[in-house]
Amino acid sequence: MEATEEGESHGRSPLPGAFSRLEQRWEPESAPDTAILVNGGGPECQSKISGDNLLDRGPLFRFLADDHVRLGRLLEKALPRLGKTNYGAYAEFRAGLLKHIAMEEKVLLPVARRRRGGEPLPISDKLRHDHGALAALLVPTPTPEILATIRAILNDHNEVEDGPDGVYEVCERLAADEAESLVTEMRNLPDVKLAPHVDGPQVMEATRRALERAGYRLEEHG
Repeated sequence: MEATEEGESHGRSPLPGAFSRLEQRWEPESAPDTAILVNGGGPECQSKISGDNLLDRGPLFRFLADDHVRLGRLLEKALPRLGKTNYGAYAEFRAGLLKHIAMEEKVLLPVARRRRGGEPLPISDKLRHDHGALAALLVPTPTPEILATIRAILNDHNEVEDGPDGVYEVCERLAADEAESLVTEMRNLPDVKLAPHVDGPQVMEATRRALERAGYRLEEHG
């Protein structure tokens, strides 16, 4: 079944699929060290990433971090220039980000949980709240404020994932023997079928709630 993006209409949530079922609030003010959140403070916390060369990373890390770079370039291309948003680049970014979220929600995080004996990564709730906020922001027509908020969330979110002792490093260690097959599985997930943008007060209120759950608010522009 193809993944779809849903907008809030007639009481529906604007979050696609599983991302509509976010119930707990993550409080960033009281958050422990990122390394502890990612891997629970076990032996994995003792090692730090040396260097930033992707060639030194495993296939799982490289695949997902490369996608971060690709999506970042698309977002920058979409940002308004002389007051005009590049909607073609944004549509590609929108579809790509939703698929990236699906790769993590459907493959990466479940594998990490399985490899930890049924225990999810301690940062899983934070990641899912971020994913929900990002998915909600993709529902309405992009404005400068929405684009600025997406960029701000991704700046923080990507550092948690591909930074030192981040989610990707931990998952690479947990599942090193199946990393190649996991990359293939993620690559082969169906592309997201984009729904038209949905606008209106109800949509923006639902978006603000999703942002609050993740510890963010809509950025001001200019």
